[in-house]
Amino acid sequence: PNQWEAAGPALRAALGADGPRVRRSAAYALGAFGGRAAGAVEDLRAALRDKDASVRQNAAWALGRIDQVD
Repeated sequence: PNQWEAAGPALRAALGADGPRVRRSAAYALGAFGGRAAGAVEDLRAALRDKDASVRQNAAWALGRIDQVD
């Protein structure tokens, strides 16, 4: 499988983890996949309401990266 198929579902699930560092890192990693992570847009939009500012920041960054053409 390609990297997205291998990591994507776990990263999406990690957006719901207990630790804010895990959620923040998952959002960043999803953004690093760019347009390939388009299926995670709704999860990232939900993360924009996270109680932790760093999670919200990385979710916003990731949404911007997903909108870009690879």
